[in-house]
Amino acid sequence: MDNHKNNEVKQFGYCAIIGRPNVGKSTMFNALLGHSVSIVTRKAQTTQTEIMGVVTDFPYQYVMLDTPGVQSRLKRRTKLNRVAAKSVFEADIALFVVAGSQWNEDDEAALQVLKDFDGPVIGCVNKLDKLSSAPERMAKAIDALQSRYAFEKILTLSALRKLHMDLLHQEICDAMPFGEAQFPVDIVTEHDDAFLIQEMVRAKLLEFLHEEIPYDLCVSVDLEKIVKDVRHIYVTIWVNSPTQKAVVIGKGGSKIKQIGSQARLMMEKHFDYPIFLKTWVKVGAPSE
Repeated sequence: MDNHKNNEVKQFGYCAIIGRPNVGKSTMFNALLGHSVSIVTRKAQTTQTEIMGVVTDFPYQYVMLDTPGVQSRLKRRTKLNRVAAKSVFEADIALFVVAGSQWNEDDEAALQVLKDFDGPVIGCVNKLDKLSSAPERMAKAIDALQSRYAFEKILTLSALRKLHMDLLHQEICDAMPFGEAQFPVDIVTEHDDAFLIQEMVRAKLLEFLHEEIPYDLCVSVDLEKIVKDVRHIYVTIWVNSPTQKAVVIGKGGSKIKQIGSQARLMMEKHFDYPIFLKTWVKVGAPSE
């Protein structure tokens, strides 16, 4: 059909989202993508790996890379900081995200990731909804950001409320080099369902257990099957000790029931399918 001829990608590239933990990077990623692929919780450092999403808006296609929040402290974070730095050097454009007028040493560490990046960088002052009643603070935040880096442009936005996200999307599109699509136009992520299920369960574990459980806990998907139009998913949560196992399960199984219920709702929303989720908690690692 002639119609389809116009549905061609003529510009393609990569966009990395950089910033410290809890500035709204994953919310921004999902708002641009239109799907909850990057896991969003109130817990800092939820993103442990580079999460990839594909946006196609003819004649543009771009791959977004949501990265772990950069932190200046703690040796165990250096691996996550390296993941963020690697993503930048794969990108054609970078988004540097700050939370309103807030600035601390982790923001500074995140900005350092961009010091050798030679592509355009858009400064994103997120959480506009919280600053809309304080225009002088907003102006101050923009001025402060401008003084720290030669940004291509600075945008104020709210990823949560989807304010000015259309402007950001257009800026990303305009920065894409000429090239054909590298992914099918109907794909939103290259991550398989098992990866997304693991991330959703892990997100709820981190949300409900706070500091009681380390970030390196592991989730494996043991079985997926459709039974009478219901998707049955069996997962195992792997922890390091019997003490941690007891914490995850909670008194009378209350905690794991709560985590499982919230993870199931998250999966149903994402997959748009009735889900039956069964969880086990074991000490050890999936390879054992």
